[in-house]
Amino acid sequence: MNFRQITPFMILMFFIALMLQVGCDTLVTENNEIILFDSTLGEACVDACHTDNDNLLVRPDGQFKNSAHANFANLDILVDEDGNKCGGACHTHNGFINAISSAGAKTNVDVPLNCYTCHLPHTGEYNDWDIKIQRGSESSVLLVSGESVALGLEIGSPSNTCVNCHKAVNTVNTVIDASIVKLNADFGPRVSPQADILSEKNGFFVEISTPPENSHIDNGCINCHYGSTTIKQGQGYTYAEHTFRLEDQNSQYNVTCNKSGCHPNTANANEIDKFYDRPAIVDIDTLSSKVIALLESFEIIDSTNESGLTYYTVGDSVPIIYAKAYYNYLLYKNDGSRGIHNPGFVNTLLSNTRTVLDSLPPIFSFIVDDSTGCSGLGGQTMTFTPSLVGGFDELIWNFDDGTADTTTADTAVFKTYADSGIYDVSLEVLSKWVDNNSDTMETRVSQVQEGMVIIDTVPFVDFAVDYTNANPTDSTFCFGDEVSFINSSTHLGQGTHTWDFGYGLTLGQIINFGDDATASQIYDTVGTFDVSLTVVTECGDITVNKLGLITIGGVMPIIDTTAVDTVYTLTSNSLGIVDSIAWDWDNDGTIDGTSNPIEATYTHTGALQVIWAKLTVFTSDGVCTDQTDSVLILIQP
Repeated sequence: MNFRQITPFMILMFFIALMLQVGCDTLVTENNEIILFDSTLGEACVDACHTDNDNLLVRPDGQFKNSAHANFANLDILVDEDGNKCGGACHTHNGFINAISSAGAKTNVDVPLNCYTCHLPHTGEYNDWDIKIQRGSESSVLLVSGESVALGLEIGSPSNTCVNCHKAVNTVNTVIDASIVKLNADFGPRVSPQADILSEKNGFFVEISTPPENSHIDNGCINCHYGSTTIKQGQGYTYAEHTFRLEDQNSQYNVTCNKSGCHPNTANANEIDKFYDRPAIVDIDTLSSKVIALLESFEIIDSTNESGLTYYTVGDSVPIIYAKAYYNYLLYKNDGSRGIHNPGFVNTLLSNTRTVLDSLPPIFSFIVDDSTGCSGLGGQTMTFTPSLVGGFDELIWNFDDGTADTTTADTAVFKTYADSGIYDVSLEVLSKWVDNNSDTMETRVSQVQEGMVIIDTVPFVDFAVDYTNANPTDSTFCFGDEVSFINSSTHLGQGTHTWDFGYGLTLGQIINFGDDATASQIYDTVGTFDVSLTVVTECGDITVNKLGLITIGGVMPIIDTTAVDTVYTLTSNSLGIVDSIAWDWDNDGTIDGTSNPIEATYTHTGALQVIWAKLTVFTSDGVCTDQTDSVLILIQP
């Protein structure tokens, strides 16, 4: 067969191959409008084109399957704390593309992460592509802090795709005012915010950006986590590259640090043989422990509980300075590198957070087990217990009796009071802290509880009659008068005052120190009466009885009624100095009877009657008034 005979066949095969390749390009780059993704998108190309002999792709494909991106908690079906599916937002192939696509979402069908989630190897004309071409390769990415990371300058251009995911997605929640923030379920930067740490553009209380300890950002994430880029034929799926692990898993990653161009060749630097024992990391570990202790002291976190803000719940209003401090701690913790990613920045972040928390005055209060006691018998011992939220160095107690006490722990203190009195107790809290200039500063806050302790004695009991409204001649009162008594009893604590007015009537009063203790009583009988007062307190029980203290003059009308057949007899048994009496039947104003009839009679007719009989008793003492009383009589035949 000559050349002319085979030429048409060769041309036909060329066009078929070209068409097949264009179709593959279209599938890989997803420039078509297909609505259903092939769940084996990356694997299909490896099986169809890049066979076992093509180690450039086969080995990374195997590595990727052993990476966290492919296997971590089924990234395609993660749900958040509210039960919402995270996969469609970021953690799937289509979710990531939708998130970075300026053209909008292409599909909501969840497809696991695969080669072409990150890579765009087939672009442009056939054979005109580069495996380094990646999705999400914009020149900058906006962080949640509102600042833009200039990729290639601040992170390293090979890491553009990584930064789109490895950045904080939340900042401090809704600010209510300048000092309060309301928490929501998504508080905190979440996991893996490495771009914020590397770029130094997130975190609070950091005013001056601190350069990294070394040039860890020259090539960004790829520089360390991609490991060796040399094709190692026949070694299988080694660490690094598409597992995204540091190359040396068994010797604390030293090979990665000591590769050419890094630590052995930098000024004044030796090879790294202790990855996490370096002074910078030890300092960061120490700072982290101090920040955790301070967060615990302000009851922001419980380090034994991995759920985070254990003392608060969703919807709580929290001081914004607490929220910012905790956010900084989460930024460091969720970065996951103990500071290796950017030691200088992490040190500053934690150091400033510690300084802010350490300088906050603690929130505190204190109580006493029993606020009252009695002097004598060696005195009364009181127990004072403080309650503090926040760090402190000293507690200075003042017991208001010329004595004080200083402690360094928030434990109970004991004080014995020997003398009676009312004492104002105060507590001053001293906090020492070191500012960013390494100067020792201090904060003092104090609280006084007035009248917190009352030490009493046996009560003193006495009282007198208020004679302001009495008869000036003989200091007597009249029937029906209200008599007031001035209570001059004294005690410091609470006491029960019980009055006995001499004719079966009593009055009980609970009296606190300083309250008005005056008592009064209306006497509705005449005569001379004894009056007594009993005072009961924690420290004693005393009664004072004054005989014949009150004389009630005037007259008191008393009507007794008897009936015999149709005759009713009314008898006056009135008390007091009676000059004369008068009876009024039917209450019509007509006086019946003689000048001083002790008795009056009424004969009824046998019909049903309701009548009133009124008795007026007259007195001639010139001081007390005449008195009237009435009785109702129901006559039934």
